[in-house]
Amino acid sequence: MKKMINNFNEKCVKMYVLAKDRTFNEKGSTTVEWVGLAVVALALMIAISAFLKEDTDVGGAIAKKVSELIGNVGGGN
Repeated sequence: MKKMINNFNEKCVKMYVLAKDRTFNEKGSTTVEWVGLAVVALALMIAISAFLKEDTDVGGAIAKKVSELIGNVGGGN
């Protein structure tokens, strides 16, 4: 029985060390962060282009959409 408990404890320690090493290993985390940022920027650009697709003048289109959104607040026109 004692041998079985020692064996179990040994395996628990090995699993703990393995999990700890994986969680504290930050190798490559910067790359993942930059890729995530690029994906967010790309998604934002796609959303803006889909939102403004009928207008060619970006500044005018943004002003028009913002004024439409403000006008619709509270059930306006």
